[in-house]
Amino acid sequence: MHCLLTLAPADQRKLCLHQKAADVWCALTRATTLDPVVRAVIAQRGNAIAVLKRGSRAAAAKGSWRRASFKTVKTNEHWTLWASSGAANSAQLRADLKRRVESIVLTEDGLVPLDLTDPSAREALLGPAGAAYGNKGVVVGSDGSLRKDGAMGAAYAAKENRVPARSVAVYGSPSSCRPELTAIAMACEDVRREEDLTILTDSLSCMVRLKSLQRRDFPLWLYRHPLRQLLVHTVRLINARPEAGSVTRFIKVKSHRGEPLNEAADTLAAAAAELDPSRPLDLDPEAVYFTLNGSQVEWGPQLRNHLVQVAATRGLALIGRVTRRRDGSSSPAHVPLSIAGCSAQSRGGVRWARCSSQ
Repeated sequence: MHCLLTLAPADQRKLCLHQKAADVWCALTRATTLDPVVRAVIAQRGNAIAVLKRGSRAAAAKGSWRRASFKTVKTNEHWTLWASSGAANSAQLRADLKRRVESIVLTEDGLVPLDLTDPSAREALLGPAGAAYGNKGVVVGSDGSLRKDGAMGAAYAAKENRVPARSVAVYGSPSSCRPELTAIAMACEDVRREEDLTILTDSLSCMVRLKSLQRRDFPLWLYRHPLRQLLVHTVRLINARPEAGSVTRFIKVKSHRGEPLNEAADTLAAAAAELDPSRPLDLDPEAVYFTLNGSQVEWGPQLRNHLVQVAATRGLALIGRVTRRRDGSSSPAHVPLSIAGCSAQSRGGVRWARCSSQ
């Protein structure tokens, strides 16, 4: 197993150029540090098995031998796992290896199994929310993810897979409460009304908002709240459950403390933030939305960055365009551009293109 993430180009060539396709080896790489020559050799003698997306927990960091635990770190960019033709010489083996790699779920505190009968999960049963795992009905952990670029994801995972885990990307303006509420709403949608439901969530603000709606009047703050549609939708789902004779429980858990269901939901939500939003029912009819990649989104960092990139690309294309006059002359004069002379720099959060002629 060759880890090329931090090696210099010379060390990468020394380590990989002599490797043959028939040998059994794997290599872990990232685009910013991978030598082009080494990449060509690896691609010729092997295959890309799996891609660990940016922001996923993919590596162990400094641990503690006293507590028998370790920490994990998030990737700053995509990592690619390669395998030689000798290690995976068929499509079936490559698919199986990819499945095994993607089945490894790391949390901030390490690997947490979802099987509560596993000895490694006994600590969760003895923790503050341990009694909740024994409640009748379906027990789910819900969580939401909000990235720095404004992308959001929501997910939930059920104990013993009573209900298949579900994750989606989330519409709307960036908010930590929006994906959390979406995850709760999805759990209420998918679990049958006749079954008791226990929801483990690390969002106290969502619980407080849902609690504040236990009133007969329609408060003014709710009418003006940006999450009004989602709040009303979630409350209606919760209110419909007692009518069917079931009980809905909310239990506050601490985030990133090794709760198996909550950690599984957190991992799914972080991965879902990479996807395109797919829940149009949460759109506020009184808000203004823009179409981005076929999806309806509100104004935010994601849309702003997209428009900046489009404007920079079009502006760069206009620099060397020749405009013909009626008398046959051209204005402005054509300026040949070199790709090497174009670079992007950031000024006040806006990307500008700087070009130099050959």
